[in-house]
Amino acid sequence: MKFTHTWTGKLGITFDLMPHIGQVNGIHYAFGYGGHGLSIATYLGTEMGLLLSGQKQRSPFQEISHQTMFFYRRDPWFLPFAAQYYRFLDWIS
Repeated sequence: MKFTHTWTGKLGITFDLMPHIGQVNGIHYAFGYGGHGLSIATYLGTEMGLLLSGQKQRSPFQEISHQTMFFYRRDPWFLPFAAQYYRFLDWIS
């Protein structure tokens, strides 16, 4: 089967592989869908709307702590290599 269209883009993955919602300095966020963007983004958008409108007080996604990695210094130097590796795997399959 040949594909005529594909969906591409940057993939946001958190260290704990869980989505997060919250607020920092008055800025509300929802991120880290880990490749499940369309379905979980719709759900978390609704969840965030309920929180912002006061219809809901808390969300379980607010309770998930943000994990960090030892020695990770915000420069993802390894990502281009990982992306090339997975592109190669896609190409040979």
